[in-house]
Amino acid sequence: MTIKSILVHFDIEDPAEARLELAFRLAEKLDATLIGAGACAFEPIVQPDGAFAFATITVQTKDEIRAKLVEMGKRFTEAAAAREVKAEWRHSLDLPSEAISRMARSADLVLSRPNGSRPWDPFRAADVADVVMKSGRPVLVAPPAAKPEIAERAFIAWKDTREARRAVKDAVPILAIAKEVLVASIEEGDDSSAVLADVVAYLGRHGVKARAETFERGPGDTASSLLSVAGDFNADLIVAGAYGHSRFREWAFGGVTRDLLSELPMTQVLLSN
Repeated sequence: MTIKSILVHFDIEDPAEARLELAFRLAEKLDATLIGAGACAFEPIVQPDGAFAFATITVQTKDEIRAKLVEMGKRFTEAAAAREVKAEWRHSLDLPSEAISRMARSADLVLSRPNGSRPWDPFRAADVADVVMKSGRPVLVAPPAAKPEIAERAFIAWKDTREARRAVKDAVPILAIAKEVLVASIEEGDDSSAVLADVVAYLGRHGVKARAETFERGPGDTASSLLSVAGDFNADLIVAGAYGHSRFREWAFGGVTRDLLSELPMTQVLLSN
């Protein structure tokens, strides 16, 4: 299994220097093509003086958005050429979550960012939960504060579910780069040792040297225990299954997934569903 194309998406007001640097390093290490993607939708504004004024404002807004996306693409392709990284650009005048999820069909991996502390604007920014749940691709979430480096200490938050098994498979090309890989389980039950041994053996067959350990649940919930263990391990990458539920027009992460993203602002998180 290989990663030969990486979709890195940019919100229209997102500078994303660290994420772009991480994308370049991944592309160089994996010999992958970078696909830059931008999307933004105009929010309709109803004017009191009728359809003609409304249509004029709409056209102006769309032209302004399109021009900004084209300029973003120009800067992206110029930066890629300077690094001698194979790259292409695409953009869409559509809701970012929907557009990025569709564009993911062209990639093996999506490089994204957490939603952040500002209120989410669905017309201007992609919701990472939507992208993870709808794209059908693994999503590497890189917080702005995380170092733009390929993971050296990878932490697999193991739970014997379809989502976690998918995440481990999707992460293999990146895990193969890591210097140390820990498969961690929080009291999965009497057969946890045998289960973790299977995971370690699977990774070993793909050239990933890993070790496994089961940890007792701490005073908090499962997410708190995983975060504590990942912190003690000094993980710079967490690999986890993404769990969520649908709500009106969008997806919301479950508690463990949400906490993994929000509580470790210096750590990259690879999610699969």
